[in-house]
Amino acid sequence: MVVARVLVEAGVEDQPMQVHAEGLAGFMTYRSFHRAAERTIEENATTPVRTVRYQPREDAFQGVRAGDLEGGTGWAGRVVA
Repeated sequence: MVVARVLVEAGVEDQPMQVHAEGLAGFMTYRSFHRAAERTIEENATTPVRTVRYQPREDAFQGVRAGDLEGGTGWAGRVVA
């Protein structure tokens, strides 16, 4: 949902968003990427994958470098503009 937060921050008008994963059939559709920006995905050893309300961490590192979002490669190896 990081990409959704970047789009909201950039002032992009709200619209539906589809998330595709390379190598997997199907996709997830969000009616609003502005609403998707309010969520994040969480999992750990005792909790299965789920979405939860996004809360920025207090530390500077949040798991994604700026270069991963601007002109780098995306999670599926695709170029992110």
